[in-house]
Amino acid sequence: MQRSREELAHVSRVSTLGELTASLAHELNQPLTAILSNAAAAQFLINGGRMNDEDVHDALTEITEEGQRAGEIIAGMRAMLRKESGQMVTQDVNVAVRDVIEMVNSDLVRRRVTPVLRLEPLLPQVKADSVQLRQVLLNLVMNACDAMSEVTVEQRQLMMETRRSTAQEVEVVVADNGPGFSKDILQHLFQPFQTTKPKGLGMGLAICRSIIKAHGGRLVAANENGRGATLRLTLPTETTDT
Repeated sequence: MQRSREELAHVSRVSTLGELTASLAHELNQPLTAILSNAAAAQFLINGGRMNDEDVHDALTEITEEGQRAGEIIAGMRAMLRKESGQMVTQDVNVAVRDVIEMVNSDLVRRRVTPVLRLEPLLPQVKADSVQLRQVLLNLVMNACDAMSEVTVEQRQLMMETRRSTAQEVEVVVADNGPGFSKDILQHLFQPFQTTKPKGLGMGLAICRSIIKAHGGRLVAANENGRGATLRLTLPTETTDT
């Protein structure tokens, strides 16, 4: 069962990243463009005999920083594409949320979705598979964006909130301003092959709940009165025995 869950989780990650190909290419293009621009500027200063140590130093510093950023993007993509499961390690859910928002930043801009983060500071850490935790968050974010495709631009607000729900649990909330779930869909939302998307397979949320359950947590969904849908992901803190 664990092997089957990991296989399905991997297929789901690959499928989701496939949807983000254009956005990830744009994210990579930004640091690469900055690297080329700074390299050209430094070369111009040197060849023109106007070399200034401070200017060249600034250009090289930015090249290094942008190179590191490009490397981080590629490393993140490679981690998501890995087939084997990662290790259960200490995780900061706030960092995971920021990582996912950074990964989909270009897609949010393209869809004209405004992210609103309400992250409680100094949250206790959880123990989780880093890749799978981000996979769940990524899936919830993508679903929320899809749900808002038909609402006006002004309403396309993605809210992500973290908080300590109990002494032993941390909660992540993902909310959208879409139409919400129909009563029938909501009753069977986490069952395989249930989807509101014309081309969806209906496996994403089923896999997400399976991953969170394996982490000793819960994933539940609800409609907010006139304000779209909310999904709540709860994980035990690192010190909790599961």
